[in-house]
Amino acid sequence: MNLNERAILVSLKIGLPTATKRDKQATEDVERVHHSQNLGRFNKDLVNKSFFAKIKSIESQARQYLYTNTVPWGDDDSRLLSMRRFAVFGAKMQEFGAQFDAEADGVVAQWPMILQEAEKRLGAKLFNPAEYPDESLVRDRFRFRVGYTPVPTGNDLRVSLDAEQLDEMRARIDEDAQAALKASML
Repeated sequence: MNLNERAILVSLKIGLPTATKRDKQATEDVERVHHSQNLGRFNKDLVNKSFFAKIKSIESQARQYLYTNTVPWGDDDSRLLSMRRFAVFGAKMQEFGAQFDAEADGVVAQWPMILQEAEKRLGAKLFNPAEYPDESLVRDRFRFRVGYTPVPTGNDLRVSLDAEQLDEMRARIDEDAQAALKASML
């Protein structure tokens, strides 16, 4: 049986609103006070980390589950998942996605309070409302997506090459897939 019949490639894409920002003015202020340049960069926390703690925990758990149940594949973020684990894996990732979405909705509901807390914590000199997305756009910054693609085979090639080059490339793809199969012990 071929690898593409026994496994599938899976990827996990998670996105959050930007929670830190480099503050050039604060960096310049520090350099001016210390009469020096190139001391470093001042990055401020736009959002108190406590507001993202739960969603970051869900992200971490989902990634750990992905890494525990899959093996690396290629140079991108794709991972190889055995089809024997697909149903249980898919259900668990849907559960993580639902938890993530619920927590994201909670953050969006608190957005005005989050901005008030940031203004108070950062003060007039560091708080800049232009660095925060409008409340109507915040939810779009949260993403949790699990993608599935078939494992490529030598027959998947759709390029124009002469027959010898095409056969060589197909053989290499099939060899790589067989090596991955042995390495993953699926």
